[in-house]
Amino acid sequence: MIPSIESVINDIIIKSQQLLVRLDELDSTKEVAQDEINEQLINLKNEREILLQQLFDQYSKEQIQIHLVLVNQIIALDESLNTKSQKIKQSFSEKLISLKKGKKKADAYQKY
Repeated sequence: MIPSIESVINDIIIKSQQLLVRLDELDSTKEVAQDEINEQLINLKNEREILLQQLFDQYSKEQIQIHLVLVNQIIALDESLNTKSQKIKQSFSEKLISLKKGKKKADAYQKY
């Protein structure tokens, strides 16, 4: 039985919101808990991708356009997910650079 289009769209919105919450948690937690959050992020992302694929495979463009308000909500959530992901990526990049600089300093001190 094929779920209703409203159900699929609402599930996509819920998964998107859950992803945003997990990204916020990832950005604010210590490294110990990050593995668990990473696993949750991967699962949510995969579930969301399946739902998106299902939406576009099972419903026509016309059927989807009828629910334009909800589709626009998905688009807004996508933009938020992209923005949040870029910020986290930048943060990790800065932390990695800082760690590399610290390692270089430690190596330099050990020479003496």
